Amino acid sequence: MIDFEPIDEDTGIEEYPGYVGMTWDGELSMLSEFENFKKFNWDTYSEFIEEWGESRDISYQFRNQIKLVRFEAYQDIGFLVDEFLSVEVHSDDGSSYGGMASGRGYIFFLRAGFNLVDAIEEFNAVAIALNEDLKSISS
Repeated sequence: MIDFEPIDEDTGIEEYPGYVGMTWDGELSMLSEFENFKKFNWDTYSEFIEEWGESRDISYQFRNQIKLVRFEAYQDIGFLVDEFLSVEVHSDDGSSYGGMASGRGYIFFLRAGFNLVDAIEEFNAVAIALNEDLKSISS
């Protein structure tokens, strides 16, 4: 994971080049193109994972490759996204003074060599795999 370096204090995170989404204190926020991934029921999935064990290996196809990622119960989604090929995750530990607005976040940016269409394809493939896995462990 890469440490986040702000451009300046005036530029909103959604305006950063290659921005795709983020978590802040565990809350997921994504561009509208990633709605399939965002609407996945993360809490229910974590509950089932906790019952079945501590983690799940999820396989999905992207760019004619089978990719395997791991999700652990109640883990920040940023750690899962950090395993994706099309994006890189930057860690933001919040403000240095630790005031009331401080928190922790993981910000997702397009990785060099990938574009928004690639990222949408990969996130959708993962969302499908997650939904299939949730069905299999909840039956």
